Amino acid sequence: MRKTQVPEDMSTDMKNILGVMSTRQLLYLIGGGALLYAYIPLVFQLTSNIIASFILCGISALPVATIVLLFGFIRSEKKQMYFDQFFKIKLLAKTQKGNWRKV
Repeated sequence: MRKTQVPEDMSTDMKNILGVMSTRQLLYLIGGGALLYAYIPLVFQLTSNIIASFILCGISALPVATIVLLFGFIRSEKKQMYFDQFFKIKLLAKTQKGNWRKV
């Protein structure tokens, strides 16, 4: 069997948004931004003190920002994939139970 070396990395996303980010990463940013835009004004109105409101908004935005950065931008070099792809594979692996037999 003949082996051929591929000249470029086929496992990474194409950076087609200004050469900086991929479409998948842009969708994560838009989704996270829309979620923050939906609930941050509600959190801001919880207290009358403006400093406490800013602190509360920062604390409540931290989980969304962490998830967006983890799934969209952080790549596991050990597994050669982004964490959202790894998470999707782990979730789908639980549904692929079956009876396996040797042929």
